[in-house]
Amino acid sequence: MKKQINEEFKRMQKLAGINENVIPDEGKTNFGKVNFGPFKNVEWYNRRSEGKITLIVTNSDNFMDIENSMVRDIKGRDYFEDEEISFLNNKVDEIAEDMSKYLTSIGIENEIFDNQLGYGQEIDNLIININLNDLSKLK
Repeated sequence: MKKQINEEFKRMQKLAGINENVIPDEGKTNFGKVNFGPFKNVEWYNRRSEGKITLIVTNSDNFMDIENSMVRDIKGRDYFEDEEISFLNNKVDEIAEDMSKYLTSIGIENEIFDNQLGYGQEIDNLIININLNDLSKLK
């Protein structure tokens, strides 16, 4: 079943003109993960039309480690209580602020935003935008 889904996904990518994670005709990576400073496996995607790279704070090992430790503690529940959501939102804010400070310290202009799409409606989905050309400074 997994192979069938994977093949269908590849077929849809081909129909859309997408080859793996590369933008057609430009040869630029469209998405990936990057490590910088104390931040590990931070997912990013390329917003070509705006010349920006978006770093997804909640899709980093730094946040995932915190969330995973909480999931182990809520045994048998498939939801977070209000105080747990508040705690996670505070952690997302802290990580985003630390990321932004780090990026600024190495000369990368950046802005923090709350992305209304993705992750979940209860946990803030903070993202950081940087200039497209600055991605190479992180690698």
